This record gives sequence, structure tokens and C-alpha cells, in this order.
Amino acid sequence: MLRGGILRGAMRLSVVGAAAAAVCLAAAVAPAGAAGSGNVSGSGAARGSINPEVGSYVYFQGGVASAALTINADHSFTLNFSGGGAQDSGTWQEQGKIIALGINSSTFSDQGCVFMAKVSTKGFGSAKKPAPYTCPGGFSNTWYATPGVPPARGGATSVTSGASIHPVVPVGSLYEQYNVEVGDMTRLALNADGTSSQVDFGNSGQWLQYGSEMTFADTSSDGCIFLGKVGTKSINSAKKPGPYACPGGYNAHWYALKLA
Repeated sequence: MLRGGILRGAMRLSVVGAAAAAVCLAAAVAPAGAAGSGNVSGSGAARGSINPEVGSYVYFQGGVASAALTINADHSFTLNFSGGGAQDSGTWQEQGKIIALGINSSTFSDQGCVFMAKVSTKGFGSAKKPAPYTCPGGFSNTWYATPGVPPARGGATSVTSGASIHPVVPVGSLYEQYNVEVGDMTRLALNADGTSSQVDFGNSGQWLQYGSEMTFADTSSDGCIFLGKVGTKSINSAKKPGPYACPGGYNAHWYALKLA
């Protein structure tokens, strides 16, 4: 399990040792296949973040106002559907003008769904250019959100309600993932069916690409969500690592080098 592994790792590393490991990882590439401590949160020096998107939004699914989306400063969010529908919660992260969200808990069958959207002063995505999301099992749809309060009833009752409007056909790859502040690594598999796996940690979830940006979420254990810019041989880089966030407000950075 992700969190348990890093806590065990933290007992083996001093704060000075963890910091030194982070410096080494940022400066050089470790041998492929080396396993980490088994987690990405709870150890190392977490970096703070600015959260301009904190607030209340109307969530539109399939073009219809369906739920209240609340973005919290600790990088958690809630998605509460109208009329007795699903009550979802999870973790969000932002990089540049892209926001990503991953559902960790749901009263319906929404757990594991991941979302991406462009951020603007008018919200996330738009009616003209809705953004994608994907869920376990290949369910996919579009969404956007605007500031405000949704109607009491109407629209979808959960993220996975209705018809899947387009298939998820990403291209799978295997990477070596480096978690900078924590100072560990794992093989990261982005599978062709839209699932992801931090192989050496034993964690799994979903992944999604939106333009040149991608996200993956560990919804099987810690509930962390990762954001990255996709290159031909890497996601992010040692010089420009991308952000990730975990429940409890932990924020840190990562990058991954393509193996296959």
C-alpha cells in the first residue's frame, strides 16, 4: 500500500537523508527498475501551492447542470449530485492552466474516475469546449464547471450515469517514475485500456491525456493525483518536475522517463 510503504520508509530515512535523496534524484537518473519505499506521500519536504480555483462551482455533465463541485484549499474536492444522486470526493491538482481531479470515494460507482480541464476565469472547460473524463471499465464523457450553485434537481445522478459518449483509446507506455521530495521511484505503467499502475508500489488507478498534458490517479490506496506534460521520452523532467497532491494537503513533485 502506498501510504504504509512511505511511512515505513520514513522510519529508515532522516529528514536530512530524504532531502539528500531528493537532490540526487533531481541531478541524476537512477538505474531502471529500482524499487522505492512504496509510497509518494508523507515523507520529504512537501511544497506549498497557491489555490486560485478554491470555491463553489456548478458541474455540467453532458451539457446539463448536475452537481455542486466544491474545490477546497487542501486539494480535496466534493462532487454532490442533485436530487439524491451520488456524493463523491477526491483529490485535485493544477499545473499551468490545467486542472485534474480524481474521485477516491463515492456513494455510487464513481470511484476511480479522473477528470482534466482547462482553467479560466469562467471555470473549468466550457459549454463550447467541454473537457474529458474517464472511469474504470472504459466509461467516458465530457464535463465543464462554472462558478455558482446548481439547481436542486435535474441532470445526471452520478459521474457514470448515462451513455459513454466516446471510447477511451490511449496509447500505453512503461516509465520509471521519480518522486522528488520523497526520494523514491517506481515503474509506472500507463496501459492501453486507460488503467495505470505504480508497479513497484502495488497501486492502481486511471490515466487520461488532454492535449500535451496528462494525469493519473492512485485511487486504490492513497488517493494521490499526478499532473504532467508529455514529451517523446518523458513526462515532465528532472529540471521541470510536475506537481502531485495527496489527501491531507500533501503536495510534491515528480517526473518519469520512458522505458518502453
